[in-house]
Amino acid sequence: MELFYAMQLEGFRPNKASLIIVVDSLGSLRALQEGRRIHERIMEEELDRDYVILGNALINMYLRCGDVASAWKCFRRMPARDESSWNVMLAACSDDLRLVVTMVGEMQQQGLSPSKITLLALINSCVTAASTL
Repeated sequence: MELFYAMQLEGFRPNKASLIIVVDSLGSLRALQEGRRIHERIMEEELDRDYVILGNALINMYLRCGDVASAWKCFRRMPARDESSWNVMLAACSDDLRLVVTMVGEMQQQGLSPSKITLLALINSCVTAASTL
């Protein structure tokens, strides 16, 4: 993080690739507050628009920090999502079978077919629901 801030002090503007690395590192460190500050900056500069990989990195960062609500907001705000976006959120919401089924339907409506990973998230959700009976 020190290098990231030092580069900015020298006038270097971070690109999307460097931001992905920073966001991923913050998730690994469970540095939620710092992650929120970086996310605000990304939003101010609209760097997350039309760049699914950065959006996915933000979702993962929030989930690693235990902030499912912020991950969900980030997911819903994304103008485009890929299979990875959906699968990460499906896994995060696996304790809510109805939500998972609804999300798989939305995923299909957007033209994405469920992958093996998607089906595993769905099966996990079914197992979780069955264990509460």
